[in-house]
Amino acid sequence: MTPKTHLLFSLFFFFLSLSYPEIGEPRRLVASWCKCNVHYYEDESAPTGTCAVCVVGGERSLVANLSAANCYKSEHLKRPENWALVEKAKYYYIAGFFLTVSLESILLVAQHAAAKNKVKLLTS
Repeated sequence: MTPKTHLLFSLFFFFLSLSYPEIGEPRRLVASWCKCNVHYYEDESAPTGTCAVCVVGGERSLVANLSAANCYKSEHLKRPENWALVEKAKYYYIAGFFLTVSLESILLVAQHAAAKNKVKLLTS
């Protein structure tokens, strides 16, 4: 990892859902190696999700099994140590699939962003 790559990952934080141990633990190890600031919502009621990407030429297609990501709860976001990161951030990116998972979490971040005149991006 180059110093520039390390700096890039140091500027971001992620909230992810996972389960143990089959896929979740390797993700935790990679995130640690990359020095990513990841705050996991751990839920053992569903396995960690998986995805696959097919790239042909300049086109790509993504298939995802959200699994544990579908279990995310806004209580995780509201924890003081996690909400402090939301308050510190200047920009927010939320993937569109999250609309069906935790609309309350999206609204909490959107209301904060609007009140503080911060930029929020939601993809579909």
